[in-house]
Amino acid sequence: MPIRVLLDTNVYTRREDSSKSVPSNVSDLFRVLHSLGVLIGKHINIYNDLRNYQDNVFVSKLSCYPSFEPTPGMSGDSIFLQEVGSSTEIDNQLLYEAYTGSVDYLITDDCSKSTSLCAKAEKLEVREKVLTVNEALAEFGRLLEQKSTASDFFVSWQQAWAKLIERQPLSAVVELVGRATELTELRAAVGNPDIRTIVVSGINSVGKTRLVLEATKHRQNETYLVDFEALYSFSSKDLSLSLTSFDAETVIIDNLDPQLIETVTTELAAGLPEHAKLIITTTESFFLPSLDCKIGTASQKVVPLSQEDAFSLLHAAPTRLDVNTQSWLVEDAKGIPGHLLEGAVLLERRRKGASSHASLAAALGKSAEEDIRMVLKNDDLARLQLVSVLTRVRVSKSDSHELQAICKTYGDESFGTHIDTICN
Repeated sequence: MPIRVLLDTNVYTRREDSSKSVPSNVSDLFRVLHSLGVLIGKHINIYNDLRNYQDNVFVSKLSCYPSFEPTPGMSGDSIFLQEVGSSTEIDNQLLYEAYTGSVDYLITDDCSKSTSLCAKAEKLEVREKVLTVNEALAEFGRLLEQKSTASDFFVSWQQAWAKLIERQPLSAVVELVGRATELTELRAAVGNPDIRTIVVSGINSVGKTRLVLEATKHRQNETYLVDFEALYSFSSKDLSLSLTSFDAETVIIDNLDPQLIETVTTELAAGLPEHAKLIITTTESFFLPSLDCKIGTASQKVVPLSQEDAFSLLHAAPTRLDVNTQSWLVEDAKGIPGHLLEGAVLLERRRKGASSHASLAAALGKSAEEDIRMVLKNDDLARLQLVSVLTRVRVSKSDSHELQAICKTYGDESFGTHIDTICN
């Protein structure tokens, strides 16, 4: 759903009054709003009132704008009426739309007096939703610039599926096995209007991303994945606005650091439209208790496949592995679908040339090492291997002098000087 902006009469007048030139800030604002695909509308009650007092030309121009129907309940909202005090019915109607969230923004130039719309919005604590023309131009102008940059961080559902297939080619042809219950529950959560945030947890390669994409396939045209770097590049407010301008109804953040889950669900979800879903996948094996108690939040834990389902997954794959090889792979993969499918591909490629399971295991390890080398330099890989070995024997910061001596012995003094960081 696009961003909904309600305009006050004074803004319409400055743009549509044929007897005067349009101020540059007003024309610039409308250009930016149209570029962002913002829905610009008039309040139907105000429009009906203007028809009795304005000339036919102005009313005719105003009729071209979409109409926003009044939100019911204002006359019985004592808290709202107490804060707005003595003001016109029309002003109350405009403010009430922003106050209730029926529109995302109200743009007005009634901000100069203590009784202005902006002043009353301050009392109602919705001043960030009631903007002057210049404030709106600055806000949406930044958003337009942000959107061009943000597009690098947003991936459509179709692009996400293509990347999944690129990483795991068998994902295109192998059906989802052993996940009927999880898929049903996840689809139900996606379709539940009372659930805003869904966290899907599980160990690496257990199939979280595939499961989430399958559960959102029916709304793929409105589903976007957010690159992890976007969380550091943008504020939550800007990220929410950018996602809104993308008409994102489902937002997926894949492989989020568990420590950021509560912050992201609180800040990002709050800025998305009410109908939008936020789905997070994380490697954390348990759901944060403090988050699990929040209203509108659901969790889904994805566990490894049973042995029976692991064999079914291999049978569904277009490979010709013998029974012994399948049994070895099922036992070694521990029910992790990603390892099963990757192993099936590698084993099929090396089936004729491999003399034993031991050499096949070495081939799998070599493949993983090659993937790491694409990201890390050889020196970094050697350091990673060293640290990996030392952590296995429980080296801690108190033993940093021993580790430093080892690094110096092997000629890597620069590594040794940063040993405190490594051992943390």
